[in-house]
Amino acid sequence: MEVKQFFLRFVAVIIVLSGLIACQTQKAVSHKEVAEDVEKKESDNPRIEFAYKLKNLLQQEKWEDALKLFDKLPPEEQEDLQIQNLKLSVLISANKIQDAEKLANLLEKENPENIDILFSQATLALATNNAKKRSEYLHKILKINPKNIVALTEQGYDLYSMRNYAKAKKVFLKALQEEPKHTGALLGLGQINYIENNLANAEKNYELILEKEPQNVMAMAELARIKSETNRMLEALNDMEKVVSLDAKNAEYWIDLGVYCSQAGRKERANEAFKKAVALDPQSYFAYIYLAGINDSLGNKEEAIKYYKKVIELYPKYYFAYESLGVLLFEKKDWNGAGRAFIEALSYAPQNCYYALMISLCYHKINNPVKAKEFMQKYIRTIDRTKNATEYFLCRLFVDMFGETDVYNRIMKEKMIEKRKRMMFYLGAFHEITGNRNIAEKYYLEVYSMQIPSFFEYRLAEANLALKKK
Repeated sequence: MEVKQFFLRFVAVIIVLSGLIACQTQKAVSHKEVAEDVEKKESDNPRIEFAYKLKNLLQQEKWEDALKLFDKLPPEEQEDLQIQNLKLSVLISANKIQDAEKLANLLEKENPENIDILFSQATLALATNNAKKRSEYLHKILKINPKNIVALTEQGYDLYSMRNYAKAKKVFLKALQEEPKHTGALLGLGQINYIENNLANAEKNYELILEKEPQNVMAMAELARIKSETNRMLEALNDMEKVVSLDAKNAEYWIDLGVYCSQAGRKERANEAFKKAVALDPQSYFAYIYLAGINDSLGNKEEAIKYYKKVIELYPKYYFAYESLGVLLFEKKDWNGAGRAFIEALSYAPQNCYYALMISLCYHKINNPVKAKEFMQKYIRTIDRTKNATEYFLCRLFVDMFGETDVYNRIMKEKMIEKRKRMMFYLGAFHEITGNRNIAEKYYLEVYSMQIPSFFEYRLAEANLALKKK
């Protein structure tokens, strides 16, 4: 929401400039009673020339050059309140917060009820994370003009960001009473309706925006999200393709497109979309997670390994990346690499006994049963036997290297099918270590019989069975 509000503030500067240009141009035309081209008008009116140059620099985000333009104005122009308000907005856009605060305080002292200045103060409060100050300024604006649509909308977004959805909804509805098709208020209301699972109402909110602004990418993207969740994936895909064609520089939109393509089975297009997302935002670990997953699904194992390593580099606390990396390296028979990955995963999720079991298997794979035993002896001391007896005895099996029948009976008493199947994989691995390959295969088949599995051991069992068939 903060990004959106800063963006709206920047757009407001452009709008003010456009209005200034239009107003001054109209005066010039009326005075001459003839229409002249823009270049001629600029030369006739210094303020128009200033406005055009400033607008051009702002659109290019050349903040320093834009600020220098103000110093070139005649002294009397520099003192003009409209010009000073513009300078204040440019200072905010340039992130020169201290200079902006100094000017804003000076202007407010001289013009305590000027709404533009109060809006700038509210924006500065947002930039400095001063929620109390921001709220005070928005209330000041609404005290002067209770029907101010922009103040109401921004107040709604502030409440939304604080997760006070009920109050935010009331504020957005109040704003829409004043202007039923206000884009900002409709976007905010749509997002709240989405959160409250009022998808039909949210859809109507976004459709109202698109009736007025057919190329509003924010509304289009949110509408695509709803369609993707209501069995209209083809429509969602078409909408998102249009979104990225209109706004190709927004990484989040490319991620959404990639997710929808992935869900629709269009894996190659999903891969393209996720690659575009990371190119636009190289620090987005979220995009790399998707990129790694889709490459794994496509069979591009080396690419998947590379991308999971990137996830870990960007966000080490996401331990599922270690898990996925460990599985890929295990399949690659890089036992040392897989072991290190699962050790890292276990450090973030110490109660996950499956990570510990995989570490033990990796030690056995490099023919180091002593290390495997030592590791598991230490680990089982961390397991609460009263709450997790089956997990304890399954792990204990890799210390004692006997007692598999008792462990099997315990596993079969577990009520959750997925848990039983998952544990069966380690029974199979135990029998493979001890040389009973036929029994091991039996357990792998048990795991493989699981419908719609959500645990990584399934693919390891599947890979093991595939190797045996060769």
